[in-house]
Amino acid sequence: MRQMLCLLIGRSYIIWCLAASVHAQLRKSYITESYLVAYNTLSWVLFVALTIQLHLWWQEERRPRAYAALGAPTIPNHDTSAARSVRAAVKKERSAPQEGSVMGSQVTVSAIMPTYNAMPYLKEAIDSVLAQTFTDWELIIVDDGSTDDTQALLAQYEDPRIRVFELEENHGRGKARNVALSFACGKYIAPCDADDISLPERFATEVAYLEKHREIHVVCTQMMEFQGDEPPQPRVLYPEDPAAIDRRFARGRMAITFGTAMIRSWCFDRFGPFCEDLRSAEDLEWCLRIRESCNFRVLPEFLYLYRYNAERKPLFKRWVANAPSNRYAVYRGRMLGKSADAVLSFDQFSRRWRTRIGVYTWDMLRFANYLLRSNRARRELK
Repeated sequence: MRQMLCLLIGRSYIIWCLAASVHAQLRKSYITESYLVAYNTLSWVLFVALTIQLHLWWQEERRPRAYAALGAPTIPNHDTSAARSVRAAVKKERSAPQEGSVMGSQVTVSAIMPTYNAMPYLKEAIDSVLAQTFTDWELIIVDDGSTDDTQALLAQYEDPRIRVFELEENHGRGKARNVALSFACGKYIAPCDADDISLPERFATEVAYLEKHREIHVVCTQMMEFQGDEPPQPRVLYPEDPAAIDRRFARGRMAITFGTAMIRSWCFDRFGPFCEDLRSAEDLEWCLRIRESCNFRVLPEFLYLYRYNAERKPLFKRWVANAPSNRYAVYRGRMLGKSADAVLSFDQFSRRWRTRIGVYTWDMLRFANYLLRSNRARRELK
């Protein structure tokens, strides 16, 4: 609070000094009086804006601070009553083919795949896991209340490494991923999306890197995007330098391709599962939660194909729809260490006027920057 007050006083002092300088120049008839009026008006607008911002900061600072940090292992692990309640939400498990020693012992990689009405693309996603050159894995698929023919498609797979769970209704990707985590027994966790494709060397490359670099907790690769029958091509290059990754997370931006990630499973035991309030951007919130305690790396290989605009929505509309979730993920990251009562729910946060203004101002500028970066990346890699 003291730093914020100093910042306000400093900016106000600079504005006052500039106004005084202009006034002195006016007395020497170097500029017109209309210019001074316009400048003073702008100065007062800035001063009022800063004052309002200080008032909003003050309201947030008055909230209680007795919060058990979200970054610490405050969320129960998989063996607690909270995890059992997650299991209770599962409607049924197609477990007959999986019973036995294969699933009873630990595997190296637990791939978790939530799916919701992704039947047209789901087969390609599952087959890409089956095609991995690294074979010591299990695939846990959670059908998040799909209303299409997802279950009929999943019933066709009899590989004992595939486990399927079904939720009664749609809860969102965060909850579906947490259900999969509660059943995972792998040394590493590999998130997989139901409409994307992992290239055959993905698991082998990432496992080998984590085995060699014990100090790294999350490793990812670059990805290419595709749509329909178009050939895959890079759209955005993610930073590979560790310092650049840290800087990007510090700005509240996603610094890794989470769909390509391989994560040490104990990270979820220590820092908790995904935020179930979020139907998107739950991966960003989790990364911001652990970023000060874990090390990230992005490998230069392109080992993941991201299906661009699988929902067939205009890019701008998808960006606007996801912007509140992204902002809430950053908000939760900044609220680490504060009491649970001080943390707004997603519905409360999304209704704030500051959130709505930010979505249609600053986030629109970010959207334009994203398009520029995408076009530049494609030109550089051609």
